[in-house]
Amino acid sequence: MKKILKLVISVILTFGILFCLFKEINYNLLDLFSEKNSLILFISLLMFMIIKLINTIRYSLIYSIKICSKLFCLLSFSNLMLSILPLRTGEFSYIQGFRKYFKMPYSKTSVGLMGLRFIDYLVVYTLFLVSSFFIGIKNQNNLIGKISILFTISLLIFFILCWAVIKIRTKFKNNKMKRIINFLEKGIGSFRDLSKKTLLIIIIFSFIYWLSRIFLTYIVFILLEIDLSFIKIVFISLTLLLVGLFPIQTIGNFGIFEAGWTYFLVLFGFTYDKILPKILFYHLLILIPSIILGIIGYIYLKIKK
Repeated sequence: MKKILKLVISVILTFGILFCLFKEINYNLLDLFSEKNSLILFISLLMFMIIKLINTIRYSLIYSIKICSKLFCLLSFSNLMLSILPLRTGEFSYIQGFRKYFKMPYSKTSVGLMGLRFIDYLVVYTLFLVSSFFIGIKNQNNLIGKISILFTISLLIFFILCWAVIKIRTKFKNNKMKRIINFLEKGIGSFRDLSKKTLLIIIIFSFIYWLSRIFLTYIVFILLEIDLSFIKIVFISLTLLLVGLFPIQTIGNFGIFEAGWTYFLVLFGFTYDKILPKILFYHLLILIPSIILGIIGYIYLKIKK
């Protein structure tokens, strides 16, 4: 019953936000599916496949699995689940998938996934702090500069608190908190089973993976005639990614995604009624390839089962 209630709330929230965003502008959504935009969608699909291939290499290294079509399809399907399900519950599809198709124990999958996510967050925070630093310097006297400085300080405080919690973990009386900290330590400790060379390669591919995702946005923005520098795209993309960790979710992140991107682009001087439809199309451009590859991956896994 609770799951149904959460789904209903997500649906209402999704359409409610989209209605509020689009009610003030006069735009025919069918214009999104023009011949030019179809070409952009094709280019996005090709780039998305390359990004997923890079991600496949990362997982093959962390789990010592040979790169194969089964692994690529499993990750494509799990990525689809992660994209549309709230509160990152799509992460469970990775754990179940590796258990079902690679006979990997839940414990090993969970620990490896936690380790890879730890690397992901380190990479994301590093890229965000760098972009935030440059944005803050160039925009010291306006709102966007203050936001970047605020996020930078908040992340630094967050890291200090995490370090402090791990250091004083033995003083926690709450068993649940101890289990969470121990699980995090196991995830980080999973790197001990990897050689330094393998770990370095995973980190390098992680930077390539995240920069490729942002580069996809940069290319799509050029094709959509949205003039925005790469460093600004890094800042906005990762800001919204970090905001997306909060437990406020809609279906496929629709509504929140458009509101976030439009808000920042308006701060950078874009016009609300012109930029909002383009952001909606951009959202579809990164979601449709995920859906296509996810469905293909699901069918492949069922056939090869």
